[in-house]
Amino acid sequence: MEMSSIHPGEHTLPRTIRVFVSSTFKDMQAERDELIKFIFPQLRKICQQRGVVWGQVDLRWGITDEQKSEGKVLPICLEEIQRCRPFFIGILGERYGWTDYEVPAQMVAHEPWLSQYAGHSVTELEILHGVLNDAKMADNAFFYFRDPMYIATIPAIEKPNFIEGDLPEDISKYGSEQAHVRTEQRKQKLVDLKNRIRQSGLPVYDNYSSPKEFGQAVLRDLTAVIDKLFPEGSELDPLDQEKATNEAFAQSRAQVYIGRSDYFDRLDEHCRTKEEPLVVLGESGSGKSALLANWVIRYRSEHPDDFLLMHFIGATPESTNWENMVRRILGELKREINPLIEIPDQQSALSDAFNIGLNKIPGSKKAVIIIDALNQLDNENNSQDLFWLPNQIPSNVRLILSTLPGRSLDEIRQRGWPILTVEALKSEERKQLIRDYLAISTKALDEKYANRLASFPQCSNPLFLRVLLDELQLLGLYETLGSQIDQYLEATSISVLYEKVLQRCERDYEEEHPGLVREAMSYLWAARRGLSENELLELLGSRQMPMPQAFWSPFFLAMEQSFLFRDGLIGFSHDHLRKAVQSIYLKDESQQKQAHLRLADYFEEQYRALPQELEMYFKDRLVFETGDFINQFSLASLRLDELPWQLVKAGMWERLAALLGNLDFFIDAWRTNSFDLMTYWAQVEKHSTYRIIDTYRATIDHPDQAVDFLEALSILLDETGHPMEALKLRDYLVEHYQNEDNAEKLMSSLGNKGVSLRQMGDLAGAMDLYKQQEKLALAQGAESTLAVTFTNQASVHYIQGDMEQALTLYEKAEAICRKIGDQEGISRILGNKALVLYIQGDLQKSLALHKEEERLCREQEDVDGLCASLGNQALIYKDLGDLDGAMTLHQQEEQICKQLGNMDGFQHSIGNQAVILQKRGDLDGAMKLLKEKESICRRLGNKMDLSDALGNQANILFARKDLLGSMTLHKEEESLARELGDKDGIALSLGNQAVILQAQGDLEGARRLYKEEERLYREVGNLRGLQRSTRNQELLQAQSGKEDDLQKVLAKFKEQEKIARESGDKCTLAKNLIDQAALLAFMMNDPHRAFPIANEANRLASTTGQEDLVSQVKKVLASIRDNL
Repeated sequence: MEMSSIHPGEHTLPRTIRVFVSSTFKDMQAERDELIKFIFPQLRKICQQRGVVWGQVDLRWGITDEQKSEGKVLPICLEEIQRCRPFFIGILGERYGWTDYEVPAQMVAHEPWLSQYAGHSVTELEILHGVLNDAKMADNAFFYFRDPMYIATIPAIEKPNFIEGDLPEDISKYGSEQAHVRTEQRKQKLVDLKNRIRQSGLPVYDNYSSPKEFGQAVLRDLTAVIDKLFPEGSELDPLDQEKATNEAFAQSRAQVYIGRSDYFDRLDEHCRTKEEPLVVLGESGSGKSALLANWVIRYRSEHPDDFLLMHFIGATPESTNWENMVRRILGELKREINPLIEIPDQQSALSDAFNIGLNKIPGSKKAVIIIDALNQLDNENNSQDLFWLPNQIPSNVRLILSTLPGRSLDEIRQRGWPILTVEALKSEERKQLIRDYLAISTKALDEKYANRLASFPQCSNPLFLRVLLDELQLLGLYETLGSQIDQYLEATSISVLYEKVLQRCERDYEEEHPGLVREAMSYLWAARRGLSENELLELLGSRQMPMPQAFWSPFFLAMEQSFLFRDGLIGFSHDHLRKAVQSIYLKDESQQKQAHLRLADYFEEQYRALPQELEMYFKDRLVFETGDFINQFSLASLRLDELPWQLVKAGMWERLAALLGNLDFFIDAWRTNSFDLMTYWAQVEKHSTYRIIDTYRATIDHPDQAVDFLEALSILLDETGHPMEALKLRDYLVEHYQNEDNAEKLMSSLGNKGVSLRQMGDLAGAMDLYKQQEKLALAQGAESTLAVTFTNQASVHYIQGDMEQALTLYEKAEAICRKIGDQEGISRILGNKALVLYIQGDLQKSLALHKEEERLCREQEDVDGLCASLGNQALIYKDLGDLDGAMTLHQQEEQICKQLGNMDGFQHSIGNQAVILQKRGDLDGAMKLLKEKESICRRLGNKMDLSDALGNQANILFARKDLLGSMTLHKEEESLARELGDKDGIALSLGNQAVILQAQGDLEGARRLYKEEERLYREVGNLRGLQRSTRNQELLQAQSGKEDDLQKVLAKFKEQEKIARESGDKCTLAKNLIDQAALLAFMMNDPHRAFPIANEANRLASTTGQEDLVSQVKKVLASIRDNL
């Protein structure tokens, strides 16, 4: 079988400027300080404003004696120059530089030109390698020669550091005369070097007189480079940024690739003939991404006219979100193929738009779209189920996907799409990978060693084999190669192999800086989203004195292939490395917490130091306009997401509470991610004695001190169970914005205060505020606010039982939201309309709307909306008899509420779980949950849900035959409902009281309450309540025993049976049938006619999971059977 061996093409220049600074050391410290302290920060600012990553490398500081003696200096310098190409700064004074160094033999073999320059300084070799030997460097390399007269300004004691003189070590080694000869030779070499640079045509700034003049020259030259390469207005838009990052990711995977030619043939055949998507499947590390990246190189060269797009999920943080991915694909298609392709703002329309966009690709154009690593999609919105991916692909589009086993693969198998499995490397393939991979570095293994490697099963995984080969290339003694191979092959997995790599790194790179490997890898393991190189250097040293690049670079370069670079942040390229780091350095929880604590300390120091840094920067350095400079110090760039997250992971609850209590931090964190903030507070209150209410007490008592902060705080307080404090802040805001005549802010404040009053049962007060809000919104033309106030007014009508008016207002609000593209508003309104349909008895339509609401909430990551939707769907499942499904949804709802610290949502969830437990016969469990719900509602001042808790407790007491206790609670329930103006709640309570009176023998009193219940249900349009009420009245009527009454009751039962069958409500149908059966068997003496009806009721009841219903039906069925 043939195999393919592919090498990568050239990299394109990324939006990165990384400058190598070359100079002698002792005489150039002032120049280097000028660059580091004053010039580079300004250049970094310009780059940030244009979407360019800035970096610089200065290796002089930190070079160790060991590195010098072992010949490590030059390889490090030349490798860093390579990383910095094509940007280079050369600074020369009156010193030639260090010449007494070792050049490793293998380096001369790799860089033959070095053999011609024995005895030349490292500085000259840097200049030769970095610039003079590479014509491509001409436009981006700059030289600066200091005026020799500058020496006159130097104190006499320091002058020996600024000029060439006889070196003590030369005198000791060669004698005075020969030492002087060597000094003169160095002087001449310096003259020759300067002359060669001047004659090269490269830009030279000659005879600068001071470090400040030098700094301004560098600033001017490099600003010109930035302007030329990345002029203002050339900033990459998000689409270009994603494309560039994905191309860079592909290049990182397009190294030597060994694979069977039939893989490429299969991909080629797919593009020639197949219309359905092709799926590439393989274990982690098997080379799926490498296969696709390398196949693309070949395909592009052979089919230059085809449109080809690669999307590597995981290459950027944004790439893992299905919505961002689809928008990127549609954006590329719109720009490159068909400008008529539409990209909707509404997330709900995006799946359809993807399908439509693919179909708008002209038939004459072939498009190949590659989506790698479906298993890495964010799955908060179930995107791994591939709901966004069309089932049918146009005939001119080829879609290639890759994944690991899991949910995406399960969906793919259901769709029946073909699968290409990337299998483990066979022996000959392993040998070829060994030969080709080592050949890049002009190395080779003896056949006996290659055969040994190829024979081990671990080496069938390309990643394992490449990591191992990287290690073998670092060995110093070929004689020990066999034993080293044996040691590495002891590794039973890629993670264990990485453990051996880390242990080797400790031996190689920690002598001068003990703990370097452990610390660096632990920090990367602990980071939430990765760390920049500057952050790592500061963590390994300090903010004032970062670790010298000379310590860091050797280790970094040795591990570079195992790192992944995303938006300037360094992370692990494989989870195997993460597992190895945890296994070696962070075995237990205390070690892990320490790593998180170190990062927390670092990011908090960074946050606290912000004001002082700004002051220091601006004090004497007003060279450029500074209006946008603060943006680069925004809290987002200070890794706002890292600091509180690290404190949570470290378990530092006191510090986290103090941080969240900082008003400036709170408001920025709220704007960035309010969900995260509520989650943090939930964690603090769960694990410590710190409480939200205490932390913000000063602000609550003196709101005038932090007006801009109050709206967010009021929402937080409301969501976490402090309604009175939230209302206090909202009261203040309404008055404050009325006094300021700020209509925009006043609209929002009126609505928020209305929400507080509505939740507390003051419906009239709430409606008055909503009407004020509506009037302002109409005057201001604020359509989004108008939609909100219509929704809030509808909720009041809903509570009052006016379902028709509620539905009318919801539809008005929905129309506005659809007009302005407010997806969050649409999802909220769909949920509210679903509640109205539920009350009206249309369970299937209600469930359909809740499902659509859930989908929108997941797309928008609206956790609060999702929580409510799950809870409401659970109620429908319960009514349809699916108690298990209902309980599962309620438990999901409960977990979200706990995570958010949402006490109001939590009490809703446990109350509904209690109802299910009651139906299953677990009265003790149900009562326990209802008591907890009652306690929360009383603390929250939530009278509506308190009424619900009392009513359900009363039903349990009734089941326990405690009729007096049950009636007492129902009376309190009724009182609360009347206070709230909740007609539906009043009706429910009256109906339950009627059942108690009926059980006590007071049939006339029961009939009176049933009639009042029926009247209220008809008034509010509650069909389900009405059915329950009429059923109970009919059962009461049947107790008379009169034949006419019995026939009327039976006829009504038949009408209700028809409605129940049409609605699909199994519980109601089972209850109806058993009522009919009991009526026929026991009141009308017709058990033979009753028995089949009771049998059907038994079959239905057994599918509902409601133990109380099942028990009731079985008793009736058994009694009927006995009477046959």
